[in-house]
Amino acid sequence: MQIPGSRKTVNPATDIASLSLLKPLPSLVAVTITLSSLLTYFYRITYLLFAVCVFWVLFPWVLGNPFWLIVLASGWCGLWTGYQYQTQTLFSGMLWFERGEWILKVDMGTPQKYQLAGEVLCWSLLIILPMQSIDSGQRKYLLIANDALSPIDRARLRTWIRVCLRPKS
Repeated sequence: MQIPGSRKTVNPATDIASLSLLKPLPSLVAVTITLSSLLTYFYRITYLLFAVCVFWVLFPWVLGNPFWLIVLASGWCGLWTGYQYQTQTLFSGMLWFERGEWILKVDMGTPQKYQLAGEVLCWSLLIILPMQSIDSGQRKYLLIANDALSPIDRARLRTWIRVCLRPKS
């Protein structure tokens, strides 16, 4: 991307707030995010279907050879580990934006500062915020389902995203 009067190229990894030098983004009042039953059920059903598919594929060999029974059990253990990891990454706490930084506060934890690390998706049932920690540089995707927000917080967050993070044309 070329910017007149500045260096020739811009690193695409720079955050959106630093590109808007003329007018800083307004603050977003804290929204409360609870655990989403929609995402929890989605993960349960998906991993259950994966487990059934693994069993279905390996079933003809499981009966005749105990080696395939061990392969099936290890596949199920791997799926269980993946399911536990996915459900632990679901966020519950507070989210707000101020002075160009996204701040996440887990229920009883200390606030952590993040910046956007990609394009925000704002669908009717799901909001996906790609975040990168300012301190450690660790990336994470914040999945916010429709049922994780109160109607007022949902409207506030969606409106702020659509108005403030709209591409400049």
